[in-house]
Formats: sequence, C-alpha cells, structure tokens
Amino acid sequence: MKWILNITLAVEVLVALLWTIAMWTETGSSGIAVLGWFAVVIVVFVVAFLLAALIAWRRPVLRRRATMAMVLPFIGGFAPWLLRVLSGGPADPGFVWRVAAIVTAGIVVVALLRPRATARRLPGALFRSRGFNAAVAGALVVGWGLLLLVGGWVLTDAGQAALYRTDRGSTGMAAAYLVLGVSAYLLLLGAASLLTAAWGWLGLAGGVEGARRRLHIAQLAGAVPGILAAAAAWAWLISQR
Repeated sequence: MKWILNITLAVEVLVALLWTIAMWTETGSSGIAVLGWFAVVIVVFVVAFLLAALIAWRRPVLRRRATMAMVLPFIGGFAPWLLRVLSGGPADPGFVWRVAAIVTAGIVVVALLRPRATARRLPGALFRSRGFNAAVAGALVVGWGLLLLVGGWVLTDAGQAALYRTDRGSTGMAAAYLVLGVSAYLLLLGAASLLTAAWGWLGLAGGVEGARRRLHIAQLAGAVPGILAAAAAWAWLISQR
C-alpha cells in the first residue's frame, strides 16, 4: 500500500497546484470552466482522502504519511483563496505560471539530488521491469523515427508538391510552418528526453535491488540527443523575438 499512498500524494499535489493556478488567476470571466474544475477537484480530493483514511486504518506504520494525504486536500483547496487575499485579487497568469515552473523545477532537482529517497517512494517493480524500461527507451527511438519519416517525406515529390501548394498563397509560409513545427516537436521530444533521463538516473542511483542497469544506461544515453536538440531549438526560438 505504500506505493499507492505515494501516488495518491503525488496526484493531490498536482491537482492542488493546477487548482491554485486556475483560481489565483481567475477574473470571473469563466464561471462555467471554474465550476467544472471545482467538480473535478472535489472528486479527486474526496477519493484521495478516503483512500488515505483506509490506508491509515489498515497500515498503522503508514499512518503519518496517510495523515498528510488526508490533510493535503484541505490545504490545497483553500490555498487559492488565501493567495488571492494576500495578492489583493487575481494574479497575472504569466507570473503564476513562472512561480509554478520554478517551484516544480526546484522539487524535481531536489528529488534527483536524493535518488535513493526518491526511488523508495516509487514502485520498485517498475525499475525491475524489463518491458517497462525497454518501452521508456524505445519511446525516444519512436520519437526520432517519426521525425526522420517526416523529414524523408518532405524530400519526396509528394512532400515538395505539398510545400509548393502551401507557398502558392503566401511565399515562404510553407518553410515557416515546417520550421515552427519541427521546433515545437523538438521541444516536446526534449521534454520526453528529460523525463527519460531522470528515470534512468533514478534507476542507476536509486539503489533499487534488481533494477535494469543496462536499460537505465541506455535511457540516459538515448536522452542526450533530444535534450541537446531541444536546447538548440529553444535558443533559436528565443533569438527570433
């Protein structure tokens, strides 16, 4: 039940973060959207509370962590209102997203700097699973394969014809769409590569008995090209402003 409780805590934190962002920046123009968010948040928090209460009852050794999971819905539920009071009203969405990104990045860095503690809070069976870890590494191969397929198609007669038809209405638009699309794809591939590298690092340094070390090394090595390509794409996009 320990890994179930850890997943419950992670879901609560994620939902609380998104709910805080949504409500802290709400200006009153999307009441229906807020109502939908509220319904989802209530359902998730109620289920998480009941699950944590059950674990606290069945597993006394996990009672302290389960209590944390039971208290978190109340903190996450009321945090947006407290922040709105402290900020004197709704906050600028850009500012809130930057704060959320910084906090998330800080948590991730701390988790990676303490790989053993982090790995203990994740299902050990995933680190030991050959199929799962092969799929994680293989996902990057598929991602690069799709990019190469698109690149190869563009060089064919059909691809060149499609570019020509797009350019007939506005000169240069086909190339612009292609560059922006590839850049966006590389950024997504870079994000996936970062997650893969983080998982590989936890598998190698987390001290999980029976972890698939060779596959974790492959995950780390396979993530490097995607990270470098995403960094180059990001630098190029920033330079175009």
